[in-house]
Amino acid sequence: METQVKITEKEGWVRVLDIEAPTDVVDDALARATEKYRRQVEIPGFRVGKAPTEMVRARYRQAIRQEALEELLPGAYEHAVKQNNLFPLGEPSISNVVFEGSKPFTFTVEITVRPEVEIVNYQGLKLKRKVYEISDDDVNRSIERFREVKAEHINVTRPIEKGDVVVCDLQKIHDRFNRIKETRFEGRIIDLVEDRCAPEFIRHLPGMRIGEGKEIEIVYAPDHPEPDFAGNAVLFRVWVKSIKQKKFPPVDDEFARNLGDFRDLKDLKEKVRADIEGNVEQESKKDLREQARKAVVEANKFEVPSVLVEEYLASMNEHFQTLGGRVNQEKIRRDFGPLAEEQFRWDYIMHEIAKTESLTVSTEELAAARKVIAEGRAQSEERQTDAVDDDRLRTRMLEQKVYDFLIQNAETEDVPRVLTSRIVKP
Repeated sequence: METQVKITEKEGWVRVLDIEAPTDVVDDALARATEKYRRQVEIPGFRVGKAPTEMVRARYRQAIRQEALEELLPGAYEHAVKQNNLFPLGEPSISNVVFEGSKPFTFTVEITVRPEVEIVNYQGLKLKRKVYEISDDDVNRSIERFREVKAEHINVTRPIEKGDVVVCDLQKIHDRFNRIKETRFEGRIIDLVEDRCAPEFIRHLPGMRIGEGKEIEIVYAPDHPEPDFAGNAVLFRVWVKSIKQKKFPPVDDEFARNLGDFRDLKDLKEKVRADIEGNVEQESKKDLREQARKAVVEANKFEVPSVLVEEYLASMNEHFQTLGGRVNQEKIRRDFGPLAEEQFRWDYIMHEIAKTESLTVSTEELAAARKVIAEGRAQSEERQTDAVDDDRLRTRMLEQKVYDFLIQNAETEDVPRVLTSRIVKP
């Protein structure tokens, strides 16, 4: 199909296409639509398919016009996009349709196109590799977490102390945003250890006895998983129902054997150290990848097509609606908009680097990876179709090759770091 196209650039990656299909193309489409109706319709006095063309055209003019239009419009649009090497994102917006029979057919399309950006400054990145020195104290701290799991909880009548496990009833008095529907939370178990409960409980519960109550305000982090609590401040009336003291087992050979497949305490410590070393190596690699990604994205801050961000925000909005909580669209846009832009920017950069540096995932590599995944899957796990698995797996493997390329071609400096509880874990 021959078409004439005038392309106008708007803000960002929006393009306006004024498309015109010539008269002969219009006439051919009308002729095909007319012939289709002539073969199918029944007109009194004529057998099916034998009615005169002019009679069919006169009787079914509007239907024939619509049939031709449904052929012309997508055909002309697809031809215009292809001949101009455009890659549309999202759905096109069509306007100004002029279709007047045996005349040129014209219409306007507004589309967002895939960015065309040359990726720069992705070699010679300056990265810092975290180097951790594992001490005996790190191993012992990890083993202490096993003791926490194996600790016996004994009911006591003394005042609450830090480290106790406390069972409380909570009565909501006030919440800052008036979002929490529940008014009473009964039998809540609070482990008075850092990172296991709100710090306000650790500050205010010690010293209280069974049966006593106190008002405590809890300020929840903005990233709290429950939308109604996120960023909120809630005043509770707290009643202590029971207090439990932890009795920890001694760290000896019997303790090690009771944990699992360990011969003795020495064997446990050796395997814990090996686990920490594995965690440390993964943490260091992950951090290098994040540094490389951030550096490349910062060096290539092109504008992300707005249609991609809007589609992502719409999906997040739908996700939060399925959770049943109140949906704050402005908060979703504020929290997830920048993340969406960064992710789409990285996706584009990653594929462009792969194309420039001829990084690919072979059929053999994909098959080997799928075999490893299949062997590790539980039989009860729900499986996706092979096509979806292949697409996602190929992209993940390609991304890893790009990360490896960036790190191998970077200037990397080793930096000693101290282990944290996030890395030292059982």
